[in-house]
Amino acid sequence: MEPSQAGTLYGIEEMALKADEWKAINARIDRVIGESIEKALDPIRQQFKPSRRWKRVFQFLRDWSLLGTNIAAIIALLAMAAAAWYFALSRLEKETRFQTHTEDRLTAIEALLAPQKIKQAADTPSRPDSKTAIIQALEKSKKTEITIPVQVIADASLKFILASKTDQTDWPIALDLVNYRSYLNTFSTPIPSGMPTPNWQTHYHLQVIPPDRKDPEFEILMGVAVQKESGAILEPLGPQPPNAENPIGNPVLIGKGGYMNLDGMHLRHVILNGVEIHYSGTALLMEDVIFINCTFAMDNTESSRALARVIATESNVKFSSA
Repeated sequence: MEPSQAGTLYGIEEMALKADEWKAINARIDRVIGESIEKALDPIRQQFKPSRRWKRVFQFLRDWSLLGTNIAAIIALLAMAAAAWYFALSRLEKETRFQTHTEDRLTAIEALLAPQKIKQAADTPSRPDSKTAIIQALEKSKKTEITIPVQVIADASLKFILASKTDQTDWPIALDLVNYRSYLNTFSTPIPSGMPTPNWQTHYHLQVIPPDRKDPEFEILMGVAVQKESGAILEPLGPQPPNAENPIGNPVLIGKGGYMNLDGMHLRHVILNGVEIHYSGTALLMEDVIFINCTFAMDNTESSRALARVIATESNVKFSSA
């Protein structure tokens, strides 16, 4: 019998392959080809394979490249931080300068208004806010060096001195005003021309002071002398002046700093600069005495109030209290 068209020539029946079977066949073919290529390339790789020494070199270069990158990043961050810090400091400095300048201008404006404030406060000396206004006005004036007119200080001093007779709390303010009046004073004693000055000694005496205080440092004008009737005097009141036998004397005596008690003293042609002055109100004779930037610590007595009135109104003080 003749074979039909559906049969196979070799007795093998033809069968169609499924898709997943074709995929498995292709994967196996790829694997075989890949393994063959790897075997062929393996000798070549061995020829170019780096040694352990080169691995260390490559590792070193890689590590330092990473470290260099990190250092560069750190430096960049530090630069950014420094720039931000500089900007912040610059802004802070500008704001501080602006604030300081503003405060200085405000203080100067308040100092310019000080005379009017003092006048108003002196009209009601016993009020606490008046006392505060006086203290602040004097402080701002000294801070800004914008001086208050002498007449304003003199008028206010007289009002507070008068009020202190019945109100003890007004006395410290009166002394503050007298201190400021002394702050306004300047050296104004005329110095006479020189005359022959033979060798002689002039004696000046001070009252005993507390052990923790120092006497003022006194100076005289060398090579200049005047008749003893016109000479400087600094001595205790008494019937026997220590320089009674001297025919001549120094034209002026200048004391600086320290502590001085005026009780029972006689002063003539004396300039006291920056001296702490104490007085309780006992006998005192002063002729042409100038107080410059002195601080007064005086008891609130009738004689002290009288002396305060003279200091507040006169640059060259002339005062007598029995």
